[in-house]
Amino acid sequence: MPRINTEYRDEAKKKIIAAAMEIAATEGWHAVTLESIAQKIGVTKGAFYSYFESSNALTQEVIVTIIKDHQGQQVSAFARTTDINTALDHAANVLFIKPRRYIPLYIQTIVTCMPQEPEFRKEIFSLIDESVTRFAEALLPFQESGQIAKDVDLASAVRGIYAMNLGLDIMMYVLGGGDPETAKETWIAHTKEILHITT
Repeated sequence: MPRINTEYRDEAKKKIIAAAMEIAATEGWHAVTLESIAQKIGVTKGAFYSYFESSNALTQEVIVTIIKDHQGQQVSAFARTTDINTALDHAANVLFIKPRRYIPLYIQTIVTCMPQEPEFRKEIFSLIDESVTRFAEALLPFQESGQIAKDVDLASAVRGIYAMNLGLDIMMYVLGGGDPETAKETWIAHTKEILHITT
């Protein structure tokens, strides 16, 4: 019986997180209220508090969900091929061409409403470190096969690539400038330079 309750609870939390993400993506963070979430999924405001202690706790869960989803998509792009150029093309499509509904939300969150609690910020840095490790591990087979220069420190390279991702995302989604195809080409060209890919 406790297992069913746990599964039900996890499923209900996922629905609340998904509703918050949907509202924020379509209307902005200012529209994410207990009332709007309750209305979207058909629960009472009181039920919300049995899953999240506060709206801030929900915001934190949404941020973590977006980061983990983004992480998984990027890493999986490199797992589908043994050719680095094809892998970079797949990754760039995920980053800039494929519709990324929640990326503007992610950027908006970082820029305007990232919770300030030190423990949460630590958790975010831990997720970023995990993401760097996973991405570097995904690149390792390409380095071992000689497609990425042997002297490249993959963890440092990935941090540089992530910084470039963030910069391009801010240009496109915050400043409203930039063409996705141009961002893709820019990302591929500079990622090749960072990884010392010449093929």
